[in-house]
Amino acid sequence: RNCASRPRGRRGALGRHGPRVLVCIAELASVKKRCAPNCDMVQHSTMSQASGRVCIMIGADDDKVPDKSTRLFKRGRDDVLVEPAQCSRWAGLQADEAIARCIAEKLPGVVVEIATEPDELLSTEAQVVLIISYHTQPSFAWYGSFFAALRALEARGVAVYPRADFKELLSCKGNYTQLLQRAGLPICPTAVLERAACVDGGGVQPTLVEASLAQALDTLGLLAPIAAAPNDHGGRQGDDHGGCQGDGGDYGTADNHRSGGARIDDDEEGKIGVGLDGGVRPFQLVSKPSNADGGYGVAFWAYDGACADSCAAESARAPNAERHRSLLDGLRLQAMLTCGCDVPSLDESPAHAATPVHGRPFMRYLQEVGFLGDRPQVLLQPLVPLFGQHFELKIYFLKRRPFFAALVYGKEKVLAKVVRPSTDNKFFAYIQPLVSKSIEALDALPADGEADPKILMRVDWGVGAPLLPSGGDVTNGDARANGCKDASRGGGNSLDGGALLHGAASSAPTFKKQMVWRATSLSAPQRKLQRLLQEQGTARIGGEQGYFINEVELHPGFYVDVDAAPDETIEPLAHAYGAHARTRA
Repeated sequence: RNCASRPRGRRGALGRHGPRVLVCIAELASVKKRCAPNCDMVQHSTMSQASGRVCIMIGADDDKVPDKSTRLFKRGRDDVLVEPAQCSRWAGLQADEAIARCIAEKLPGVVVEIATEPDELLSTEAQVVLIISYHTQPSFAWYGSFFAALRALEARGVAVYPRADFKELLSCKGNYTQLLQRAGLPICPTAVLERAACVDGGGVQPTLVEASLAQALDTLGLLAPIAAAPNDHGGRQGDDHGGCQGDGGDYGTADNHRSGGARIDDDEEGKIGVGLDGGVRPFQLVSKPSNADGGYGVAFWAYDGACADSCAAESARAPNAERHRSLLDGLRLQAMLTCGCDVPSLDESPAHAATPVHGRPFMRYLQEVGFLGDRPQVLLQPLVPLFGQHFELKIYFLKRRPFFAALVYGKEKVLAKVVRPSTDNKFFAYIQPLVSKSIEALDALPADGEADPKILMRVDWGVGAPLLPSGGDVTNGDARANGCKDASRGGGNSLDGGALLHGAASSAPTFKKQMVWRATSLSAPQRKLQRLLQEQGTARIGGEQGYFINEVELHPGFYVDVDAAPDETIEPLAHAYGAHARTRA
């Protein structure tokens, strides 16, 4: 049966019949003569001669191996499009399937099956299961069935790679980020909102979220109180933070921040946390669902004290009013990554919500994205303004050795180029400190299988310092000592100047432009990279122009669609996976 005639990526499309057989090779040459290039299955008589079975899970569908009709960005001159130097023998195939077919070549006499869903994994009779990738999953419920399938296979004695517990750890950004933080690795300051602390029998609760959010933001150094001064009536008034109103206000000095009526009670003076009713400086926040692929659900927020004050004033007029609303009332969504998936509008309560969330988009975010489907955690981080202005360096490791790197630019529309140690030795000499720290990060993780091979791992690095509203303590000590930018220093709204980006009043197009939501050229990040190469010699870790670890990935995409030599990715990977499977099939 021709795989091109089958639906791909739909749950259950192949599951009724179990995983499809990709190819069974007793002698590769004879199979090629008998079968069409896209043949999924050979004769059963050939299969009966097989010495074992291997099931490979694949899924990604957005990176096809280029052919002669595909034009790529030429290395070194990023805005010139040229044809690939040579045509891959896997041209036109999606990367995962190309790798799977190449693995099949390495395993003569072994039946190689392809699965795309957990139920297909459970129906396999293979002795070895390799997880290469899977389709982007916005739903945490899918992960639950996936992890359960891997554990069930292991209980049956199937050799699963990577191990179920390792895959579950790396799929939960909160858990592995905290592990790397404890190991002293250069991670962006991160706090975690635990679902269990924010939810009771009635769903996500504002009072629970407010308390957890205040503690997390305080840990990150994002809650800086507005210095209060006596007013003409003997009371206390805050400073204006009119810059949040989009009036061009400068965040450079404390004198430019006023709370517009937010109060700090005498017994709360100088304290940070719940109950300030908007008496904190503007800040920027990034939230990430703990189990989501491809950046799905990563949201960018601005705290607007004027909105918090308005809500607090309105609630204060109501009988028995609650006052602890400043953070939820003041957080305004600037943008959110969708990864091509449908996402809900966050400006009103869903029909099924147990708690109204009008005017509180962060509550709706937790209900519809962050904690949806029993997702256990949401990560919170300060904004790193320079992160979107530079390449994100995605360094791939094959058995802990540098394999290649993808230099990626943009958010929803991405441009990228692939570089290798064999052809870009100057670049790899520059990133050697990042390579060394990346290997430390891989070693800090538990074993991924028997003998801990770490066949393919990726460590993603970004440039820049987290932006804080003022100096203060973060998880590992003083914010400035850890390279965090102080928003009270530097002026204007330049991303390079260190000033806070405009808050809720900034239009979505303006914010997205600043963060390079849709990349159109690689020229700007290439110039910045060349400047860093000249100024630093070797990559600096930490500080305003230094690097930090953004993520660690276990099942990344391969960027073969922008690679002039994709076989240099496919063939070594297939050899490594095939060798691992051969010893266990």
